[in-house]
Amino acid sequence: MAIVGPDYDIIHVHPKGPWFVEDIDYYVSRFRDGDKIEVLRPRSGASKAAKWAINHIDDVKKYYFNMDLDNIELSYCSKFIWQAFYYGYNLDITGMGLTDRSRATHIYPNDVRDSDHLASTETIDVEK
Repeated sequence: MAIVGPDYDIIHVHPKGPWFVEDIDYYVSRFRDGDKIEVLRPRSGASKAAKWAINHIDDVKKYYFNMDLDNIELSYCSKFIWQAFYYGYNLDITGMGLTDRSRATHIYPNDVRDSDHLASTETIDVEK
């Protein structure tokens, strides 16, 4: 999971990072031939979430499944997306009633992908 930043860079928290900001070509190169990347567009709040993400990505110190949603230093891909929307736009992207005071065992990628606040716009077929 990743978020597109204000300059169209791809911002994501990753186990090999703990984070990366890279162009779309490099991001796609991380996938295998035949993979599919679903592109989702927020119905609102995209620019504010993206701005928060680029301003706070370097706060992530370790890729880690930490339950405290207010902990940015220990984060993972889908949790960071949740944080970007929550802190950047005051929106719980999952619709589960989570706040920064919540402890969530995990925010899974499908919790973000299946959000009523996002619409699928296209699928990128990875060809190498």
